[in-house]
Amino acid sequence: MRIESLRVKNFKAFCDVHLTDIPAMLVVVGANGTGKSTLFDVFSFLRDCLTYDVRKALNRRGGFREVLSREAEENTMQFEVTCRLQENAKSPLIVYHLKLGDPATNRLILLEKLQRLEADGSEGGDLFRFAQAERKFTAVDAASKPFADRLNGELSSDDVLSLQVLRVFRGYSESNEVYQLLTSFHLFHFDLNAAIGRKPRTGDPEQLSESGDNLALVARTLYEQHPDVFAKILTRLARHVPGLTGVEPLVMEDGSLILRFQDGSFKAPFLDRQMSDGTIKLFAYLVLL
Repeated sequence: MRIESLRVKNFKAFCDVHLTDIPAMLVVVGANGTGKSTLFDVFSFLRDCLTYDVRKALNRRGGFREVLSREAEENTMQFEVTCRLQENAKSPLIVYHLKLGDPATNRLILLEKLQRLEADGSEGGDLFRFAQAERKFTAVDAASKPFADRLNGELSSDDVLSLQVLRVFRGYSESNEVYQLLTSFHLFHFDLNAAIGRKPRTGDPEQLSESGDNLALVARTLYEQHPDVFAKILTRLARHVPGLTGVEPLVMEDGSLILRFQDGSFKAPFLDRQMSDGTIKLFAYLVLL
């Protein structure tokens, strides 16, 4: 499954933005303040809504009023993500709609639905729909009709998304695929100061955090458990950093970790704080990949 298009209304810098024909690899370039970070935060926001709930996702960003576009004409924000189930151009499209309102004056989730479109663009009907105005949730994607009937009704919480609920039930495979897609994003915003220096051996040893503050820990895991992968990283790094002959995630006497770089022109190795910013960043991106 891949994203084909994205439409966002009244979210931060986006009053009304519609991206279509999104390629498999997308590079976003623009001046400061034009919405590059906002674009990526759309996916981060949807991930947080589905991983936690909508209220927590808003509170992590300062609340509804801080997220709502300054020039919004109404106190609502909308998201529309169109996905293709398979790479085949004849594969059906699945469209996820979400409309949120100001919890101070209205219900939080105003509309949520998953819609199926055929390859030719004709509508294939709703897979599920929750409309706050009707105060009713309707699921139509279950394998058995009686099962679907039991799911119809009013949700007990006003901040939990239907997509989050349906993914645990069998018979809602398309709902689960969209859920997996929207919660699998890993946004990496490297913070050089957070990544370098002595680090405790705590945290996730297999996946870089968003800031990269566990770079030495993940590098140590690769160094110890996947030496072939680590060797490949060093080979690629050396292509772009002339003279670099090695990197070692070193365990200090107190059990902490630090990255040590070896330059062939010098006998003594360099600690990460002594290396150029570009070398550290390149190493981090290679570890991430």
